[in-house]
Amino acid sequence: MPSLAEFEKEFFTYAEMNYAIRSRYIFRVVLNNLRTIVSEVPLTNLNMRVIDKYKTKRLAEVTGVTVNVELHSLRTMMNIAVRWGMLEKNPFSGLKLVSIAEKAPRFLTLEEYKSIYNSIQEEWLRNVVLFAVMTGARRAEIVYLRWSDIDLNRKEASFESRGGFRMKAGKRRTIPLNDEVCALLTSLKSKSQCDYVFTFRNSRIEEGIITHRFKRYARRVGLGEGVQFHCLRATFASWIVMKGVPIYSVSKLLGHSNVSTTQKYYAHLEPDSLHSVVEKIVI
Repeated sequence: MPSLAEFEKEFFTYAEMNYAIRSRYIFRVVLNNLRTIVSEVPLTNLNMRVIDKYKTKRLAEVTGVTVNVELHSLRTMMNIAVRWGMLEKNPFSGLKLVSIAEKAPRFLTLEEYKSIYNSIQEEWLRNVVLFAVMTGARRAEIVYLRWSDIDLNRKEASFESRGGFRMKAGKRRTIPLNDEVCALLTSLKSKSQCDYVFTFRNSRIEEGIITHRFKRYARRVGLGEGVQFHCLRATFASWIVMKGVPIYSVSKLLGHSNVSTTQKYYAHLEPDSLHSVVEKIVI
């Protein structure tokens, strides 16, 4: 019967070609934490008792959201073990994720956005932040964006899986660009020496650098721990919803696979137009 170590060796050979860098990192974290609980055992020794110990251990160290990401990753790995015939069934197929109280994503007011943007000293980071808040693009989509993905004549940018980056659900998507973003890209292209659109020292920007520096500037202007780079995506969505853009259109711009996801987080921001609707009833 294959051991955890044997599975790990084969799995990461496979993952190298089939999963993004971020996903492989999470898989490593999960297996390293799993070993502190079960050491080196056959795969058949993994059970729900193990998962409960894992949840207890990790909840004392990280947030419930992070634990759920790790549990989902663990279940994914075991599904592959089943597919390869190393297990008869996934021992974690019935696992319950940690219950998380849902809350709307944090978005910035115009004043908050300006205070962060105006405090940023690095031009490359200001460019990234402007693009993010004007397009709603994800951090990974931005750092892996190449000039071959940009069509300034059509005012469009496309995001697709490649190299160490994999799109959510693996789907390519194309978004429209407004005049301000096109002006930014035109300026960047005129002096670019790299295939990537956004660069730091003529190389692709690491995601962690963006996260760290954006949070540093947010704290510097007095905003709390809840403000991070991903808030720019929520800010883009919230601003256009409040301007009256239909939820379906917002969903398409964000690349959500289901409009219900967009509704859940942003529908409450829609302008109240119901009074004007009922006023159309005339007897």
